[in-house]
Amino acid sequence: MSVSAWDADPIVWRFDAAQNICTVKHAGRDRGIAVFEIKEGEWCADVTVGAVFTPTETLLPGWCVAGVAIVMDEDNFWHIALVRGPREDGSAHNAELCEMRDGKWLAHVGLPHGDTSRFSETRFGWEYGKPYKFTLTLNWNGVRGEITGPDGEIVLRESFAFTGNVDVVRYGNPALRASGFSGIFADVRMPEEIELVPPPPPRYFGNTFYSVLQDKDGRWSFDNGLGFLLGIDHVKYEGHGCEALGYNPHGRKNDAKYHSREKWEDETLERLKSWGFNATGAGSDVSLRGRKDFAWCDIVGIGEFFASYGDEYAIMDDEKRPCSAFPNVFHPDFPAYARYLARRVCAPYKNDTSCVGWFIDNELRWWGEGHWGSAEGLFEAAMAKPDGHHAKEEAKKFDDKIAFLRHVADTYFRVCAEAIRAAAPNHFVLGARFAGTESAAPVVWEVAGEHCDIVSFNYYPYADLDEGKVFTHLRPGGEPVATNFARYAALCKRPMMVTEWSFPALDAGLPCLHGAGQRFDTQAERARATELFAREMLAMPFIIGYNYFMWVDQPALGISANFPEDSNYGLVNEDNVPYPEITAVFSNLHRRVPGLRAKIFDKLLNF
Repeated sequence: MSVSAWDADPIVWRFDAAQNICTVKHAGRDRGIAVFEIKEGEWCADVTVGAVFTPTETLLPGWCVAGVAIVMDEDNFWHIALVRGPREDGSAHNAELCEMRDGKWLAHVGLPHGDTSRFSETRFGWEYGKPYKFTLTLNWNGVRGEITGPDGEIVLRESFAFTGNVDVVRYGNPALRASGFSGIFADVRMPEEIELVPPPPPRYFGNTFYSVLQDKDGRWSFDNGLGFLLGIDHVKYEGHGCEALGYNPHGRKNDAKYHSREKWEDETLERLKSWGFNATGAGSDVSLRGRKDFAWCDIVGIGEFFASYGDEYAIMDDEKRPCSAFPNVFHPDFPAYARYLARRVCAPYKNDTSCVGWFIDNELRWWGEGHWGSAEGLFEAAMAKPDGHHAKEEAKKFDDKIAFLRHVADTYFRVCAEAIRAAAPNHFVLGARFAGTESAAPVVWEVAGEHCDIVSFNYYPYADLDEGKVFTHLRPGGEPVATNFARYAALCKRPMMVTEWSFPALDAGLPCLHGAGQRFDTQAERARATELFAREMLAMPFIIGYNYFMWVDQPALGISANFPEDSNYGLVNEDNVPYPEITAVFSNLHRRVPGLRAKIFDKLLNF
């Protein structure tokens, strides 16, 4: 078991090649897959993988699984595994042979069982501390798996046949999987003879990668025909899930409306093109990447995911919502984790000319324990950690709290940017999507500009419809957004992207009680505010693009108890019906982008 051949989360997995074992402790949000890469960029066509797994603990309240897998990527694989059900359902102990395809679980349902003898006892009551032997075989014709219990008795044997041109995962690389489990894998068995299959040709467009240009008047733009990036976030067939309902209401309605996801994709991209959009943004379906001349960009999540592993790995704990987490960038595992996650997320698309680049994170808590925008809050949070915590030990070296913040920012951006560039050298590092301009102290913006190609931030401004102007807020002291944005552009000295912005309206039948953004009474007012802010951004020479938030409204009952957003952000409603007022605004504006970009502010920045 060569350790170097495993592509695995360095926090979750610890390999001992000499003893042919590895220990796993899974407590984060990663799916917990350790893939044995036979040859980079290729998959195995006929493969068997086996191992003995001894579970010691389950660490998450929801579904927990552990076993062996054959993996194309994290959205396409087969596994045979022990299962522990959610605690609210009694934490039942089961086992399963299942397929994930295109990110959809239980994708194998409906496949015919294979000709091999089938013995299945999925509720056999596995026990902690006892070893279970797994074997999984996948080829073009089918899949079969088997689990043997501690006494040598077969507790699960199951197979499925792949007939005709059925859409199914038919090849991949051997892997171990543990989501929510801790335990020990031993006697890991790999295929002796391997037939490799190259991946299918990508659906990229164009022959060159994007670069950015600045004209004599200071305006930034993308080349390769893109110009100003006009994107939209969360273009998703499923929409957002609703914890109260237990399913994704938008996705369920799309299931009833479309005979295939491809039909929805074609219609959605044609709609977006007719409204003048040219890119999909963060959280959009992977299947849309490279389609119909659309550019795309997405989030890696290095800091957020690292912080999710617990206090040792965080300066601010991850509460599984925006603006809560900040990673412990001084932990010795942070660089290795950054390289691992960038390799897993970015490297598969390193030759994709339709990819603009990668956001490192989204809305980290740069202000730490302090007030919004504090330059001292991360120092205070680090010093509040127990003795021996790597962030506290680093903070002790500093008398100047702002100097410590610069050190934090430099370490974060340097490590993450290096990891992304190593995995995808032809794509831009697009910053960390600050939660507004003022959430991160000026020194953080300066450092972001030193390490990133483009600096990104989310922004929800306030529009005065009577004056026809847009401000940071409407309270005393609010300033025009152009003035505010120009100040931060001067700090980072890089082109900037606004990566979330929106104005919900109250006449859409949604509560609109949770989530950012100024509320308006009607769709007409919402559309007017959208037009005002879009015009402002298009005229700013230092803004190189925006991603509107977002494709579809949030569920009326909210997303989850921990993240209860329930607002009218969408271009379409839950029934996939467009809002005519706002889509007409985008259609009209986007046709006139070159002319609107030609309007110059009185004070141009000299980069």
